[in-house]
Amino acid sequence: MKWCGGILCIALMSLLFTHCSSGGYGQETDPNHVLDFSDSTFPVIEITTPTADQEIQSGTNISITGKITDNSLYQGNISIKDEATGNKVKEQQYEIHGLSSYNYSLNWSPSVTKITSYIITVAFEDHGFNETAKSVKVKVNP
Repeated sequence: MKWCGGILCIALMSLLFTHCSSGGYGQETDPNHVLDFSDSTFPVIEITTPTADQEIQSGTNISITGKITDNSLYQGNISIKDEATGNKVKEQQYEIHGLSSYNYSLNWSPSVTKITSYIITVAFEDHGFNETAKSVKVKVNP
């Protein structure tokens, strides 16, 4: 009966350690990816620009900037979706092992023929699998 418990323990640990590579960013052999099961601190996301409900003219460059802080960041992304259709129009992936602070920046120049609202979402996780996301909505005028 003891060997059953050992096999179950090995299977569970294997599942936990492969979580990182299942997202498609990291590699199990990546020496920078250290799991920290004691980490219960969630990343803090600040979106500096654009501001919530900001109106932008079509063809104008939008600079998406801000800062993420945590005791050990791992990975994240910035995604931009058309609010009406849910279609993702732009995405940027990040892999930033072990940093405690990261300033992100992404430029985007939308072109529309009718008023269109977009949801910009910044999402990051740390090495303890703590995930945080923050969004702002912007309106682009033709």
